[in-house]
Amino acid sequence: DYGREYQGGLYVSTKTSEKDFVRLNRGDTVVHQGDLHHGVKVLDTRDDGMPSERWSWILWFRDSDTCDDHSVEWYHQCAMEGNPTCMYMRATKESTSESVVEWNTKASDAGHAQASVKLAHAYLKKLPSNLSYDRMSAKALFQSAIDSSNEPDGHYGLASLYLEEMKQTILPQPHREGAKWVLRPGEKLSETQRQTAIETFTSPKMSQAIHHLEEAARGGHFFAMFNLGICSTYGYGQKDGALRDFELASQWFEASGLPEGFFAKSLYLQQTGNMGQAEEYRRKASALGFGSPWRR
Repeated sequence: DYGREYQGGLYVSTKTSEKDFVRLNRGDTVVHQGDLHHGVKVLDTRDDGMPSERWSWILWFRDSDTCDDHSVEWYHQCAMEGNPTCMYMRATKESTSESVVEWNTKASDAGHAQASVKLAHAYLKKLPSNLSYDRMSAKALFQSAIDSSNEPDGHYGLASLYLEEMKQTILPQPHREGAKWVLRPGEKLSETQRQTAIETFTSPKMSQAIHHLEEAARGGHFFAMFNLGICSTYGYGQKDGALRDFELASQWFEASGLPEGFFAKSLYLQQTGNMGQAEEYRRKASALGFGSPWRR
């Protein structure tokens, strides 16, 4: 039962930044269609502070006596009528790159934040499309997603762009177009680059990146939480990194719920002499796949 045995569970929302949990008890049933914005997140503890435990049985029904998939037809009419969610869902069913971009663009123009984020990633060539690389268009689409719905992925996208721009001011320019801005094996930063790095990590742009990471984290973005842990570990955004906060970093790592976050938390606990708890978090990280080939 909700509260007594678990907290969290199934949630519904009209935008990613706001989630409302459905308080389901033993034997309760929820029936919904595929266009419902929903998810599942079981919180760590219940009302009495003990660990949450929730079991569910999920069934998917296909709208066909012969089990043929007709889902491609579901969103055609309502998309033509201008429903932003239907436009977005129709884009997921289109068979050509041009049609996918067309319907995501229509959904984005109608205010659908997730469509805006998808288009931004397409402009950054992180999703396949016929669009040319366009950093400014991507930035505008991330901002549009924030303006319309305070979309966590919009905030995370802008933070990623700011961090990428800062990296480009520090590292050597790639030797070929499209290559990553990274140091080659054996290559080291010059003294000038080191000084640039120190100035960059305390710059207004870093403060902007951290702001967007915090906003994304408020919306439940796990990777933003993990990266805030990194920022607290190294004192990014603070003068000369003087205000490193390892305790706060460990809290962000744990809040992320990622296996890498649990492992980082275990390192903090080990350094503070809590060996039993450190081993517990290592087991959590391992159970979630930390160190496995598919996580690399």
